[in-house]
Amino acid sequence: MRVGFGRLAALGATLVVLAAGPSARAADKPIFAPPAAWVQVAPIPAGHPGEAGPATEMLLDDNQSRLGPDGDELYNRRVIRIDKTGGLEGEVNRQIAWDPATDTVYIHWLRIIRDGKTIDLLGDGSKMLVIRRETNLERAMIDGWLTASEQIPGLQVGDIVVWSYTRVSRDPVMRGRSEAFDAIDHQGKAGRVRIRYLWPDAKPLRWRAAPEFKPVVTHKDGWNEMLIDLADVEAPKAPVGAPKRFLSPGDVEITEFRDWAEVSALMSPLYSHAATLNPDSPLKAEIERIRHEGRDAKARAALALQLVEDKTRYLYIGLNSGGLTPAPADETWTRRFGDCKGKTVLLLALLHGLGIEAQPILVSTTDGDVLGSVLPTIRFDHVMVRAMIDAQPYWLDGTRTGDDDLGGRSGAAMIQEL
Repeated sequence: MRVGFGRLAALGATLVVLAAGPSARAADKPIFAPPAAWVQVAPIPAGHPGEAGPATEMLLDDNQSRLGPDGDELYNRRVIRIDKTGGLEGEVNRQIAWDPATDTVYIHWLRIIRDGKTIDLLGDGSKMLVIRRETNLERAMIDGWLTASEQIPGLQVGDIVVWSYTRVSRDPVMRGRSEAFDAIDHQGKAGRVRIRYLWPDAKPLRWRAAPEFKPVVTHKDGWNEMLIDLADVEAPKAPVGAPKRFLSPGDVEITEFRDWAEVSALMSPLYSHAATLNPDSPLKAEIERIRHEGRDAKARAALALQLVEDKTRYLYIGLNSGGLTPAPADETWTRRFGDCKGKTVLLLALLHGLGIEAQPILVSTTDGDVLGSVLPTIRFDHVMVRAMIDAQPYWLDGTRTGDDDLGGRSGAAMIQEL
């Protein structure tokens, strides 16, 4: 299955990190075409018809990635047989989402195999619905992603659904670096699961997978290949009650980042640039006001945090590479809203103007103690500020409300001295 960390750790001098075939430009509509020449199209296994098991059977889950110098191409083909009536509802729709600012999607096949006959559901693709869903508006999040969706008419028990696409990604923030993630996590027994990574000698990639997946690495004509190819396989089960780092035993990952410091070095300039105020910035008057009202650095930092929390509302903005790139501090202040990146940059600008040492901290809010067991990648979902005051660190989150001081853990204060 194609899939898209968290103790805090100092990983760089200016940014702490906690925690993409065919040549094409990002596009707002999918392109309908066969797979690229580098893809190895696999035959469909027979599976185990008639056996008692889940309502659907994964016959083939084929994930192939070409991580090249001109972008990352991520190919997926899934073949599923409907064995019971209960499996119909979950399989009647096929869809793929992408960021039109950085990605181009190629759709190869949507077919039904029924009684040995193949039924093409796409044709030229002109009727496939493309929508901008904004599925997280209720959480004040706008990402600009598009979704191509197709309902499968007349699906029946016994049908085999074949769905295949490639996503080509070129994110300028990555500066040509590559990373990819996959997982063996299907239900029941799969007829065949394949994970294949290709990368040129010029890209020093590292991969991680469980030894029991029997990965094989080969080299030919200046290209490397890591291949996991399993037949009649059940997904590995996580141990009950284990720490979170043990809960995804089927994960497979590959990355060009050598360490977390390199992730830090990539992201740090984005925040440094965005936190630089314009010569006529109205925030300079706010800095002077805080300097006058605050009796010491700790009080001034609290006033800066109050301003960011109370005077700008939260709205996540993922448009035009905004998923990783923060809006400038002056822009966030002018429009009076921002996401965690914008609020962090705004707070950094205030603290730096007050002469307080502060850094952005990229964090994962969900992955517990996973960070120490995975390869370094861009896998975070939040950013906040670490301020150093009187040789003590304070963790400041501008997306919160009601923090009126930098006291300990009492009241509304979320800043935690470590």
